[in-house]
Amino acid sequence: MKEEVVRCARALLALGRAGEALAVTASCAAKRDAPAAVLSTHAAALKALGDREKALRFYKRAALAAPDSGVAQHNVAALLGDLHRFKQAREVAEQALAMGLRAPETLLVHGRALLGLGALDEAEMSFRKALERRFDYPDAHRDLAQLI
Repeated sequence: MKEEVVRCARALLALGRAGEALAVTASCAAKRDAPAAVLSTHAAALKALGDREKALRFYKRAALAAPDSGVAQHNVAALLGDLHRFKQAREVAEQALAMGLRAPETLLVHGRALLGLGALDEAEMSFRKALERRFDYPDAHRDLAQLI
């Protein structure tokens, strides 16, 4: 049942129908024992609707529900960065990296947090690592070029 909720909500998000995705996940996400996938999909719908603070709360709940998930940590770090909470974003991105997550997206989030903190050499290194993982990653190329 919960897998169907997640699949349906993700399909709605892909179609740009975030409000409907939010409605689909709302009752499951409201439960105390909601699975991480439901919580993160609900958070993604909130983020798409522009409610980033509430989305952050659900991403944090998802990270608590899946404490070994680097992806859940990445989602928290990315949104913290979007909210210009760079110190927290750096810490959480580093937790995701310490868990073994080496996705270029996580390295980009890490680099952006470092940039926001003024750690320019470290930010450059993180952007370059993202490009080592995926050379054709336009966001990493743009951020590195702007930093240089």
